[in-house]
Parts: sequence; structure tokens; C-alpha cells
Amino acid sequence: MSNEIKHPLRQHPEKVRTSYLTLLASMANADGKIEDSELNKLKEFCRIAGLSESSLQEVVKAATVKTDVNILAQLQMLKTSNLKFSIMTDCLFMACADGIVVSEEEKEITRIADALEVKETQIKAIRFYVDKVNSIVKDKKKYDPQAVGKELKETLKAASVPVEAVAFAFESLPYYENQDMQEVLKALGYGIGMLSGIGPLIMLGLFGWKSVKWLGKNIS
Repeated sequence: MSNEIKHPLRQHPEKVRTSYLTLLASMANADGKIEDSELNKLKEFCRIAGLSESSLQEVVKAATVKTDVNILAQLQMLKTSNLKFSIMTDCLFMACADGIVVSEEEKEITRIADALEVKETQIKAIRFYVDKVNSIVKDKKKYDPQAVGKELKETLKAASVPVEAVAFAFESLPYYENQDMQEVLKALGYGIGMLSGIGPLIMLGLFGWKSVKWLGKNIS
């Protein structure tokens, strides 16, 4: 029997997990192309999420074939799940990739949040998390992991955003290659064992601003 600790994503029904991953796959395919290495990482995340073979193939199809994926139906499925905070975390990491969020990006983020019924206070809390993580990893600023973990936990809790929904969102995973972020993860209450099995996803980056823009346009 495997002693691998299950990813928090598995607590959700398979339909919801599949909607989240299908949406991510469609975003990865926003410009009509996806590298084999990227597709393999997406498949690995499907395995970690515990998807059945048929659900995995649904995700793969969304990533490789330009199909009429019903975006609104996918968002509707996520709207009643904490995974709506995960997809918003993903979108904010993409939008903040260059360190600046311009007005066009803000509009698309707001459009997506409205479709998912994510409140402005919740977006601000998730944005605080994303900015803090980028500051630690990209700006290489030194922080007290315990203090950062406490601050992040309190900020997210005050906005009714589950910590695991942002900490284990797809776009959060690459940041755990950083030793300081591993310490922050511990301070958030998750042992490094929670990263068991997601090693192949570390340093993965499938997305960029084009993906957020594509999603925003498809729900307008």
C-alpha cells in the first residue's frame, strides 16, 4: 500500500476535479499548441488528482484539440466548490507573472471572479498570497516563515478562503522548489509530506497572460 499523502484536490467529487483540470487544459491550449513535456505534466497532475482514465482523456482532449468546451458549464461546476479559489489563484499567478497587473488584466480577473461568484475581498486576499509568494521567490527577500505563514493564514481566513485552495492550486506548485516556500508551507500547517508525489510538477509553468485573457473572453 502506498503511503503517499493525497493532494487536497482529491477531497472533491471527480466531476468537479475534472472540470478544474479541463479548464486548466483549455487555458494551456489557448494559442492552439502545447508541448509534449507540458502535456505530460498535465497528465501527471491528473494522476495526482485521482482522475479515472476516461476523465483523464477528457482533460487531454481539451489540451490538444480545439473543441467547443462549455466554459460556462465548467465554471458553474466550480462555483459551488472551493476549487473556484484555486482557479482564481492560478489566474492571479498568471496575471502577476511579470510583476505588473495592468487595467486590461484587472478587468479579465474581475470578469472571471464575477462568473465564479468570488467576492472582491476574497480576490484581495488571494492577491495578497500571490504577491507575498512572488516576493519571497522572485525578489529573493528574506522573511520569517512562521510570521509569513501566520499572516497568510489570517488574511485568507478573514476572507473565508481555504488555505489549501490557494496553497495547492496548480500554479502554486512550482514555487515549492524554493526552500523558503517549503518552510512557509510548514508554517501554514502542512508538512513537506504534502508535496509527496508532485515532484514532477515542480518548476512547471504551462500558462501565461494569454490563458487568462482567453478565459475572460470566453465567458463574456
